[in-house]
Amino acid sequence: MIFSKKKERQNSFKKMAISPKNRLTITYWVALGLIALLSVISYALMHVSLQTKEADSRLLNLAGRQRMLSERLIKTSLILEHPQRNKPFDQNVGELGQIFDEWVQIQEGLEKGDKNIGLPGKNSPAAQKILDEMHQSYIILKKAFELILNVKFEELNMRPKIKIAIDMLVSYDEMYAKYMNDLIYQYDREAYQRLQRSQFLAFGVGILTLIVLALELVFIFRPTVRKTVDYLSEIQENNIELNKLQQLNEENMKKLSEFNNELQEKNDILQKATTVLDVKNNEIRRQRDHLAEQSKELTIKNDHIVNSLRYASRIQEATLPEMKEWARFIDESMILYQPRDIVSGDFYWFTEKKTSNSLSPADRQLILAVADCTGHGVPGALMTMLGGALLNEIVTEKNISNPALILKYLNKKVIEQLKHNQSLENDKKRLHSEGMDIGIVNISFPDGTVSFAGAHHSLLQIRNGEPILHRGSKISIGSTHHRMEKEFELIELKAQTGDTFYMYSDGFSDQYGEETKRKYMSKRFRDFLIDISPLPLEIQHQKLKTELETWKGSAHQTDDILVLAWRW
Repeated sequence: MIFSKKKERQNSFKKMAISPKNRLTITYWVALGLIALLSVISYALMHVSLQTKEADSRLLNLAGRQRMLSERLIKTSLILEHPQRNKPFDQNVGELGQIFDEWVQIQEGLEKGDKNIGLPGKNSPAAQKILDEMHQSYIILKKAFELILNVKFEELNMRPKIKIAIDMLVSYDEMYAKYMNDLIYQYDREAYQRLQRSQFLAFGVGILTLIVLALELVFIFRPTVRKTVDYLSEIQENNIELNKLQQLNEENMKKLSEFNNELQEKNDILQKATTVLDVKNNEIRRQRDHLAEQSKELTIKNDHIVNSLRYASRIQEATLPEMKEWARFIDESMILYQPRDIVSGDFYWFTEKKTSNSLSPADRQLILAVADCTGHGVPGALMTMLGGALLNEIVTEKNISNPALILKYLNKKVIEQLKHNQSLENDKKRLHSEGMDIGIVNISFPDGTVSFAGAHHSLLQIRNGEPILHRGSKISIGSTHHRMEKEFELIELKAQTGDTFYMYSDGFSDQYGEETKRKYMSKRFRDFLIDISPLPLEIQHQKLKTELETWKGSAHQTDDILVLAWRW
């Protein structure tokens, strides 16, 4: 008997657990709760957005009025210095006092807040910084106005006192006006940012509402309807259960209808607010379209310039010697050529010459030049074209192979081309620095004699891990800091098997690092070359590129980079 009662209780619990009415009620309440929650959130966001917009408008209006009041104070003060007959002095002072009191109230409200005029006093760090910087100008202007207000018409020294105060006003009014303009701009910018955040949140909540409705449709309403259909067959057999389900459906429909009516009312309110926002959005959209048109025009012009520079770069690269020509003379060599812009102000040049008075075809000379022209980009590229053409004229046409003489003639030609002599005659005190820093090497085959001359350029020789730095003359090609007929020092040396030679511009050593904010420096660069000198030059090329990228990081490339190396 007891066992049967327990079994009946278990069956009743099971029936309660799987009751379609309970399950449907819970499901609908969950769905309604989610929809109601999202509606409340939407309404709260709209309310906060409207309050924020009203506060921002009030703040901007008072900031603009403060700027206008300062101008009125200055104007009234100037009138006091020269009183008018048709307006008594005391009346002007009274008017000045009224304006001054309002001006002080708004200024104090902007800095500390004033609920009476709707100023919260909670400024952003950027706005507070402007107010702090403005405070000194405000104090001085305030003291000047107070000095004017305390002057009596009967005082004999009235005008000198007013003039002193007006001088103070004139000295600090422009600075105060600048700070006020900056403050108004900052308030307007912050108001715009808050408006955009509110719009973004409202849009996000709207999307979330649609997602929740879709999920409820898929995971709540559709399964519920499907189960309801399954239950209809059972409900038909039991009229009582059918009546209960019908009653439950009617109640749910009534709740949904009430909710829809409430939602419609909220939608009407939201529609009114949306209309106001649409007006603002249309104005912002017009401004954005105008900026987009300007940006499009700038992009087209920039593309034309970039395409022209790329074409100039192809022309410049065509004038540089090819590596396969260099490989005919030197078995192992390396060139790192990396312009800062599309075109470069650095260039390298070489040519072959038969040794004079020699019958052996193996006796020949390789004349090599590495140059860093003044500037980079287009001006530097034009100098490279001029330098290459002049080297061809001097070495090939005039048959000059001595590096020191080549530099001498090159300097003379560059000055003539740039008309420095004429400039120097017109103004002897004027100094010119257009030109280039260049190093020239003459390598004799097969004995390995190397002749070098440099104009602010050095040749680094590394033998058995030990550096030998051959410094060139401390004068540049094309500079008129010295006389036109310059003499360059000629350095001669004998290359040994395994010697590695380096010629380079100052672009690598002048590169600023992203983390250090300092230059790489010449000594660090020479030490790095010494460390990697035992490696094959092909690997050295990769090491140099890796070191440059590691040091530079995301920083902008400072100058054109050129490193040329060969191993004897």
